[in-house]
Amino acid sequence: MKRFVRLLTAAVRRAPWVVVIVSVVVTAALGAAGGMAGRVDGNEAFAPEAEEITAFEDISELFGESADESSVQVIVTSEDGDVIGPDGLAAVAAVRRAVLGTTIGDQLSLQPGRPDFISFMLPVQRAIEEGRISADADEAGLKTAFRAALDEFPAEDRAFAEGLVSAGSDLEAPSAQRGLVLFFFQTGDLEDGEITDALAEMAEAVQAATPDGTRLDVFSFGLLFADEDEFQRETQTLFMFAGLIIVLILLFVF
Repeated sequence: MKRFVRLLTAAVRRAPWVVVIVSVVVTAALGAAGGMAGRVDGNEAFAPEAEEITAFEDISELFGESADESSVQVIVTSEDGDVIGPDGLAAVAAVRRAVLGTTIGDQLSLQPGRPDFISFMLPVQRAIEEGRISADADEAGLKTAFRAALDEFPAEDRAFAEGLVSAGSDLEAPSAQRGLVLFFFQTGDLEDGEITDALAEMAEAVQAATPDGTRLDVFSFGLLFADEDEFQRETQTLFMFAGLIIVLILLFVF
């Protein structure tokens, strides 16, 4: 590094205009190359490989989420590898109870033709509402009801229901390792800080209600900024260390 600095200093002393011209040419070339780079807007630029964000974009496109409405996703994962059964149904019920007991429970967005909670167990829930099967049926009965109700869904509803389970699921059996629970809440009457606090409260309540044999992962964009103070503290620490490293490098070079 020291040798490079010495060579650069000597070049500036001997031919300053040449160094200036070369710098301008290199800068122009890099600027032109930067203009050719592709630009991605929106959430894809933030985390292009995140399944949760991809699901969020699909949900927004499907339901037309408004500026005063936000969605929350809860991913249910089964430890035994299959959420379509009594454990999955119990997990969906636990999520619903936990959410209704929080601030967001009073802000749920209800729209005609859309239930307050949408889950991967939707076919079974339809069967239970129609009296075809009991909520305390065994695993075989729930799987049979799931398959029968799914076959009766219109093509669009069936495609949506199939999208609520993880990729690679076998809906002929049926079985799935993970399933999605989705609900919407109104944010128009809440301030930004209140939204963040409500989401944090909801996520904590859902985690506390996790049934045995399952894992519940909550995702919402508001949760990404729930620890904003902690984020700022960490950023300040990183800048402090970066400044210290720069000072040490300058002391070493000069």
